[in-house]
Amino acid sequence: MMGPRLDVSVRQWTCAGCGVLHDRDVNAAVNLRDEGLRLLEAA
Repeated sequence: MMGPRLDVSVRQWTCAGCGVLHDRDVNAAVNLRDEGLRLLEAA
């Protein structure tokens, strides 16, 4: 589910669909970890 595009100055937001509080920096870290693991598996 994608919501409206947020300005980069918005660091946290609450999902209108599920009510979960999201942190942009934590999400970025998770995405980097997952991509690194994906690349390791492909090697």
